Amino acid sequence: AGTDEVLDLEFLIFMIDKDFDLKAFANQFSEANGTYIDASAKTFSLEVPDHAELWFVKEEVSLKNLLNFDRFFCSKEKEAEDKMKNQQEFLAMIEDYLERDVFPGVNFAILEGEEVSEYLFGKAALIPEPIALTPGKKWDLASLTKVIGTGTAVIDLVLAGKLELDAPLQKYYAKFTDSTVSLRQLLTHTSGIDPYIPNRDKLGFFELTEAINQIRVTDDKSFKYTDINFILLGFLLEEYYGESLDHIFTKNIFKNWGMKQTSFGPVENAVPTSQNIPLGTVHDPKAQVLKNHCGSAGLFSTLSDMILFSQAYFREEKYLELLKNY
Repeated sequence: AGTDEVLDLEFLIFMIDKDFDLKAFANQFSEANGTYIDASAKTFSLEVPDHAELWFVKEEVSLKNLLNFDRFFCSKEKEAEDKMKNQQEFLAMIEDYLERDVFPGVNFAILEGEEVSEYLFGKAALIPEPIALTPGKKWDLASLTKVIGTGTAVIDLVLAGKLELDAPLQKYYAKFTDSTVSLRQLLTHTSGIDPYIPNRDKLGFFELTEAINQIRVTDDKSFKYTDINFILLGFLLEEYYGESLDHIFTKNIFKNWGMKQTSFGPVENAVPTSQNIPLGTVHDPKAQVLKNHCGSAGLFSTLSDMILFSQAYFREEKYLELLKNY
């Protein structure tokens, strides 16, 4: 029969993987072939192998459509194979790092849609004696504080129209002495800031804060990563909200996303970061001084909360705006 000849079927029966996304297929199949498949078609769980289900879809289906359907499944199978290969290569890389003592232990998750696979390997510490790495430990997030706390709080205000990306920092934080540095430059590490602070580790909270407010700014606007950019953004947030960063992050991010285990240190049940620093205390020297006023480091969290954070970014449509070229 010709490929355009309509097959007179009242029901077309497909046997597919149990993880098959019927809605996604219906949309793709309909767009490609000018036909319509009801994505809400009822699913029957029958006596079939564990890896399969039967889907009943009422539709007039031509042979051409069936051929396209077959090609669709071939591409999905190839995608699944590539996914498995990538995951195996990643796990092999982690095992290699552990064997070479790049780090003593690791706790991570692989997210694929709503599917979450968690992994726990190695030790929490090796010296002065091995310590078991167990689930639920809190980790010093270090510079991830920039993303999970400061960056998210700032970008929420930008997306809400309450902060202007190209406005000077001085517009929102007048204590900063340079009038040329913009929010965009701080967020993208193109501010030209020279981060050197003489005798930094000997300064107290007020002295360090004042030194940062008066930091030298150069004309070199190429990308140069520095904590000072996000410390200044943290100062901006505290000026805007009239609260310290711990309260800002909890009320505007962590509480909304169910992140009950994320906070500034010191914390209990933490993974060691250094023999010279008390357990559960932040490792970064500037964060040790600035504490819950530091926008570049200082947060601790668990893997479970990091999963919630990642899922929230994918779930909330407003963050799709971040895919655009600003």
